[in-house]
Amino acid sequence: MTEYWTVLSGDRQNNIWDIIEDQSLVGIGWPGIGNVRGVSFDAIKEGVQQHFPHRHAGTDAGMLDSFANEMELGDIVLTTIGSERRILIGRITGEYTYADSPAHYLLSHTRAVEWLRADIDFDTYRKHGMQFYGRTVRRITQYSAAVEAMLNREELEETTNAEDDVAPIRFRLEQDLQDVLRESITQLEPGLVITDGGREQKVEAGWIDITARDSADRIVVIELKAGTAQPDSVAQILAYMGTVPNHDGRAVRGILVANDFHPRVQAALRAVPNVTLKAYSFKFTFQDPE
Repeated sequence: MTEYWTVLSGDRQNNIWDIIEDQSLVGIGWPGIGNVRGVSFDAIKEGVQQHFPHRHAGTDAGMLDSFANEMELGDIVLTTIGSERRILIGRITGEYTYADSPAHYLLSHTRAVEWLRADIDFDTYRKHGMQFYGRTVRRITQYSAAVEAMLNREELEETTNAEDDVAPIRFRLEQDLQDVLRESITQLEPGLVITDGGREQKVEAGWIDITARDSADRIVVIELKAGTAQPDSVAQILAYMGTVPNHDGRAVRGILVANDFHPRVQAALRAVPNVTLKAYSFKFTFQDPE
């Protein structure tokens, strides 16, 4: 199955956009960690902690692991040429490589790419309901139809639906919430331990946001929703619970996390005691600068 990814190569201070376009590659930094092809998530995380102690080791390790060990030949990758407000879409044609002395430190880890389109402007990209986010490497397979539409030069009508404008924001919030929980999963429930290797787990029913184990050694499927969880989220988490790998026949439970819950969600889950609802909230505080 073809997967779809975004890779943010470079930044405003360290512009390597001309290199990635001219040399047909995508690259990411984290120099000094070494070749992580075939390396376990825990070992990659240790390397991040050693070389970049100020960063979120779990999140960074997950991105490195995805870039080196999950991306495959033929997958589709998108990146930006920020100075020209352009999007590049390409097909991965090369295996992961690591260089101790790269042309630029942000190209320590690279993959060769055949660029299929290099003429998509930011407005067209957003018109397809998409948006780049702060994470350097991110799987966006859920946007595959939009990416294929851009590749096939299909035109979209301008949307006037406010829900379409909110969708990219909701997706970003869900990803940010996932990042926060992965750094401190016990905020959600004491005793939880993440077991998915730091990244979303693919199962027959789709992608599980976070897979964990609780203090009673039960498998815990965690589904995250920005805003209000709608009734279809009940079927979604139950499908994930029914298809999560469970070779030991352990008990499986679910946690549905959202800001609020549709009344039908709450009513339905009264009959499903092994699914727990957890509401998140944000608290802002303000003070004068010193």
